[in-house]
Amino acid sequence: MATVPAPQFNFTERARDIDLNGTTLVNGEIKSSPYAFQVGRWEKIQGEMIASSGVNDIRAQAGLDPLHAEDLTDSFAALFAANPKLAANGPAAAKAWWQDYLQSEQGRKLRRLTVWDYDATEIASWSAASALRAYLQQCSENAGTDQESDQERRERQQSASNAANEGVEDNELGGNMAGRGSGSSSNRIDRADLYQAFQRAKNSSFIRQVLNSGGRMLRYALSRRKEYLEGKEQSNGITTGRKVSRLTASERVKLMNPDTQESVIKRLESGTALLKHKVQLDDAGKGPVVAIVDESGSMHGTRAVQAKGIACTLAWLARVDKRWISLVGFSCDGDVNVLTMAPHEWDQVKLMDWVEHFYGGGTSFDVLPTIAERWQEMGCPPGKTDLLFITDGHGYINDDRLELFQKWRRENNVYSMGLSIESTTDGFDRFCDEAWVVDEISEEEAHTQRVLKTTAAHGAS
Repeated sequence: MATVPAPQFNFTERARDIDLNGTTLVNGEIKSSPYAFQVGRWEKIQGEMIASSGVNDIRAQAGLDPLHAEDLTDSFAALFAANPKLAANGPAAAKAWWQDYLQSEQGRKLRRLTVWDYDATEIASWSAASALRAYLQQCSENAGTDQESDQERRERQQSASNAANEGVEDNELGGNMAGRGSGSSSNRIDRADLYQAFQRAKNSSFIRQVLNSGGRMLRYALSRRKEYLEGKEQSNGITTGRKVSRLTASERVKLMNPDTQESVIKRLESGTALLKHKVQLDDAGKGPVVAIVDESGSMHGTRAVQAKGIACTLAWLARVDKRWISLVGFSCDGDVNVLTMAPHEWDQVKLMDWVEHFYGGGTSFDVLPTIAERWQEMGCPPGKTDLLFITDGHGYINDDRLELFQKWRRENNVYSMGLSIESTTDGFDRFCDEAWVVDEISEEEAHTQRVLKTTAAHGAS
């Protein structure tokens, strides 16, 4: 029978300490961490995913420094988690910066928008990680410590406050671009495409105005959605998938619990996480949405902002309802600026191109029969179609051309609406089921509410 050797102990050697994660301590002290917050596998995965995406390639093309995985991980932890906790062994400068960020008025406002919202967190993480990296590159070794000077402390507080303010603005802009909450994970806007379009919008005053106008109308429409659908939408209970923003309440609690977080991460990775699921009672027969916007010279300014704003709203709602959208700009030269997108083939960059395009010149209502002629090449599927025509001008359609449009309306079950900005609806009854003379287009106006309600109801019928 074998003899089990007795264990050997060196009673003169110092006892080996470990922290709660099993990490060996150095000289009795916890090893330093590159993260300012206590982060687990979940936060690290998110930071690495954003850093390894096409976002950094786009930044490099613009001459910008890359977003570091460590900074993105901290940003995600700070903005997504309900109760982020600073790491005792994290870098002092980064921890002090984040304390200032989260304690600022704008930082508190931002967290009200981002907690538990995956897409909102990611959008805000871009600016936070960039600002943090810029601060860390210029701060002294005393930053965040008792040896820090009053001047450096004020500079850090200003850096964090500015970053939080930018985060709020970015979040509002990103939300207006419908980068979140619009369908399953397979229908989610590509991260690099969203970032590229996002930067395009930040650098264009006109695009920002359009998105802000459309975003207000979108929020109104979504807030009234149950009323709009009049019982046509119901909850189908629970489904499975990868979309974080649709996790059930129980899955969210488990995700933030260190003891159960790993199991939720594995289910997200495998597409088996429990998600809230809502479907419309009847998806059959839903045709596209068509928004036709006058791009003549007289539309320049507020009129163009509001007209293209509601067009974007209809596009975003169409995507939510899994409908095709065709956006059309026109003036008097017979040409049209057309963007057609399927809900599963969304191109946010091309949407920005369409928003920014402007012909100038005069107005010709011959755009309506032109759309009928080009319908097949636009590629929209058959089904009940909603059309919104927006102009501030007077126009006429010859009878033979009008018949072409009317034939197309009958064949495609088109419900046509018209908005005439500070002009007249004389003759609109020849090509519209409903039409209004309007002073402005906004969520506060009855005609705008009617357009949104009609389109939503048709999207669910």
